[in-house]
Amino acid sequence: MLSLGSARRIAVPSVQEPMLIPAARSSAPWGLAIQWIVPAVALLACDGPRADRAAAVEPPPSRHAESFDSGDASRPVEFLSWWGPVGESNPTEALLAFHKSRYPQDLIVNAKTIFAGQARKTAKAQLESGDPPDVFQSTIGKDHMQWVLTNGIDGRGAKILAVDDFIEDAAEWRKVIPAGLLAEMSFDGKLYGVPATVHRINAVFYNRRVLRSHGLAVPSSVAELENAGETLRAAGIPLFAIGAREPWPLGHFVFEGLLVALEGPAFYKSYFSGRERADDPRIVEALRVALRLLRYARADSARLTWLQAGEKVAKGEAAATVTGDWAEVFFAPNGLGPDDAVVEGAFPGSENTLVFTVDVFSVPVASKNLSGAKRLLSTIGSQQGQRLLSRVKGCLSPRSDVDAELVGPMRRRKFELLRDGRTVMGLVGLIPPRFYEDVNWALLDMMEQDDVEPVVQTLRARYRLLSAPADLEVRPF
Repeated sequence: MLSLGSARRIAVPSVQEPMLIPAARSSAPWGLAIQWIVPAVALLACDGPRADRAAAVEPPPSRHAESFDSGDASRPVEFLSWWGPVGESNPTEALLAFHKSRYPQDLIVNAKTIFAGQARKTAKAQLESGDPPDVFQSTIGKDHMQWVLTNGIDGRGAKILAVDDFIEDAAEWRKVIPAGLLAEMSFDGKLYGVPATVHRINAVFYNRRVLRSHGLAVPSSVAELENAGETLRAAGIPLFAIGAREPWPLGHFVFEGLLVALEGPAFYKSYFSGRERADDPRIVEALRVALRLLRYARADSARLTWLQAGEKVAKGEAAATVTGDWAEVFFAPNGLGPDDAVVEGAFPGSENTLVFTVDVFSVPVASKNLSGAKRLLSTIGSQQGQRLLSRVKGCLSPRSDVDAELVGPMRRRKFELLRDGRTVMGLVGLIPPRFYEDVNWALLDMMEQDDVEPVVQTLRARYRLLSAPADLEVRPF
C-alpha cells in the first residue's frame, strides 16, 4: 500500500517525567516528579571512563558567573533535548553537571524525550501553546530556521531570540565558529542560536571480526558492499542492522550515504534544493541500489532503534550499521582505536565528503527564565563546555579552538573536511520538515514492501515543497 508518510506512524514513548537538576539545596514547592542529581564530581567519578572525560574539563574562573544577572534563582530553567544515554556516556547529564559547577544557583529541569522526532513535536506543541521550554534543541538549517521565519518573510514573527541581542558570548562565538555554519543559523545578520556539535551522518560502523572471519575487508565501494552482502548472506549473517524504528536512519543510508556516494554531493544538494526532476533517473537508480543493499539487512530492522542496531553489530549479529558518528561513544567511550573490533568509516564512495548535521540550542521569545537561559547557553557555547561535549558525544566541535586538539585519524580527517569546506548539509537541514518526515516514512515502506514505488510516488507528490514560496516551505504553524 502506498504511503505518503502522514498516514502511518510508529507509536513512540511520551515525554518522560521532568528531571530537576539542582545546583543548590532548595525547598522548591513545584509538583514535579523529580530526581536529584549528585554534585558534578561525584556524578562523573563513579563511571570509570566517563569520569576521565569529565575530569579533564575544569570550571572557568568565577568571573563568568558574575557576568550574568542571577535572576530569580528559585525559578527552574526548562531544558528540552533528545540527547540520551549512549552506552557509558550521558551527554545531557555531563553537560548539566558542568553547568552546575559554573552556576551553582541554577535549577535545571531536564525535560528530555527519547526520540528526536518526539522532541521536535514536543517543542512545536509548547511553542504553539505559548509555554515553551527555556532552552531547546533543533538541527541546523530548515529545522532550526522554521522558528525564525514563521511568517515566511522575515524575523519579525520569530519564536526564538537572536542571541546577539541578549548574550555577550555571541561576539566570541563569531570569532571561532566557521562563517558557513553561522550563516545557516542566522537571518538578516543576526544569530539565532548556539551550535553545540558537528556530526558526520554519512558514517558506517563495521564489525571487523565478522568481516575478517569471512575473508572480507572493510568495503571501499558500493560494489564491494554488495559483494560483502552476498558472501555474508551465504553464511547466514546479515550485512546490516538498521535502526528504522524511527525511519531517519534510512534517510542516512539511502540519500546522505548512498546517493552522495553514487552521484556526488553536488547532485545531492541540487536535487534536494528543488532544481531537478522529482523522479530523476539518478534518484530512481539510487533507490534501486538501496533496495538491493537493504535486502542484506536484518529482518527485524524496522523494530530496532539505532542503539539496538548498534548492539547487534557489537555482538556480531550483523556486520555493519549506518548511522551518525555519535555512535562512536556507544562502541568505545574513549574513542575507537586500531585494536577495537568495531571501526568507523564513511559510506563507501563518500569518503571525501562530510555530510554533516549540527545540534543547535535556542531560547524562545516566551522563555520564562531568560537569565537562566542565557547562562545555560553560555555554558553550551563555551570552550570548556564544547570540549566536554566533543568527548562525551564523539563529535567535532563547531569551535575551531576545540577541534585543534583532536586526536585520532578519523576525527582529524573529518575536521579537515569541515575546515576545507568539503561538506554538504544533511537532509533535516536542507529540506522542509514536512518533506523530511514524509520521505523517511516512505523509505520504511520501501524496505518493508521491497518496492521503490512508495518513495518515487512520495517524491513526486512532495517535491514542489522544495521550490515552494518561503511561507509554504518553512512555516511550522
